[in-house]
Amino acid sequence: MSDFTFPKVLIHIGRPDQSKPHEDLSVINHFALENPDVAVVMIVDTEEDQKEMEKKVVEQVKWPKDHPGGLIISWKDDGEMLDMLCGKMYGTLSWRVVGNGWYECPQKHQTGATMKTPLEKCPTCQEKMDFIRVNEPRVEQFKTLLKKAASLMKFDTRSGVILKTMVSPDSNVLKNMPAILGCEHKAAEKLASFQGKGKGKTAICVSAGPSLDNEIENLKRLQDSSLILCVGRVYKRLRAAGIRVDYTFSCEMFDWDAAIFDGLTDTGDTVMCYPNVCAPATIKAWPGRKVCMLDAQMAELLGETLFMMGGNSVSHHQMNFACEILDADTIILVGQDLSYTKPGVTHAKGSEAEKWPDEVKALDANAHGELSWGECYGRGDRFHPECHRQGGLVAPGKILPVGVMEVRTSEPYKNFAALFEILASRHKKKVLNACGEGLKLNGIPYVDLSEWGK
Repeated sequence: MSDFTFPKVLIHIGRPDQSKPHEDLSVINHFALENPDVAVVMIVDTEEDQKEMEKKVVEQVKWPKDHPGGLIISWKDDGEMLDMLCGKMYGTLSWRVVGNGWYECPQKHQTGATMKTPLEKCPTCQEKMDFIRVNEPRVEQFKTLLKKAASLMKFDTRSGVILKTMVSPDSNVLKNMPAILGCEHKAAEKLASFQGKGKGKTAICVSAGPSLDNEIENLKRLQDSSLILCVGRVYKRLRAAGIRVDYTFSCEMFDWDAAIFDGLTDTGDTVMCYPNVCAPATIKAWPGRKVCMLDAQMAELLGETLFMMGGNSVSHHQMNFACEILDADTIILVGQDLSYTKPGVTHAKGSEAEKWPDEVKALDANAHGELSWGECYGRGDRFHPECHRQGGLVAPGKILPVGVMEVRTSEPYKNFAALFEILASRHKKKVLNACGEGLKLNGIPYVDLSEWGK
């Protein structure tokens, strides 16, 4: 689908030709005449609906001169839809979301379309018209996705602006060129040499959330049958526990992050993976094998054909590497809490940020300062009243849980979750999450790691 970057858009959920009174596309014609600068996007359920609607639009809709026109999309997957909203419709500034609806006389004398002039009273009997809503749950579901997309886009923009005022990405890239290209005494590893190495395998992507502390023994059991990938912050912890690490990752752009690899001399066969903008000091601190995760622009500059997507956290880079480069069949996220699942604990043991500058710690704390609640998987048995909550119904002699389980989280974590949902949908891989007490990732089911592989 081509980019759809018009500033004003009406999004109609459902087939507008299934609205009374006309059950055709006259309402779209009327809306286009009244709003000549607003594009129309129709979201339908199936590809068959999409084909039928495309034919009807050609036959029935007469766009006014200079009108931006319309687009018909089938909504099969929430992750794909979220991806489309973040990418294809990035330039949209004004949104209006509607579903099928019409005004109807209680005595069935007359109906009126909502996108035309509303009928308050029936012309025949003068009774007040009823408003009939269709697809309302679907409309609300879409609005939730739209809010996620808007929040993620604002978060990305804000993060980019802040980073560029604090560090020069171009400077990092230039300083990293000897490592990226190799030099006389040491050739650089090529991204292509790792392509397909996960085919037919499970890749376990380990992050630094508090729930990692509960999975160390499971990782030790699974290391011989799976590929182990981890963020740099937990590399030392896993190695100290006797866990083989195949790939570790760093994407931080600031040199102070090199502290995660302080003191390392023997890294075995672990490959350190980094984007071209990574902090030069961190790349230099890693004494073993390393490979640059080239983005599209850098690959083109160097004449390379293979590149990969990045992400706004090191865990996103890690998942993209497992899916795009290693081409693993199954991806399991470990320590991906994206929430505060244990009282007073923000990260797994050994991954805390003691060596970060105080001002960086303050910025990080401030970014996560606006705490909120988010839907939790509600699986496992490590729930804490300070961190989790669920509605209750008082019954005779007991309280019955009602509704979804929620976990304490933050807005940045919710944005990270939205991007994970997009990536899982985009990669078309089997992606599972082993943190049952953490923030729920739509399209990424929970897996009990203690039962995996048995």
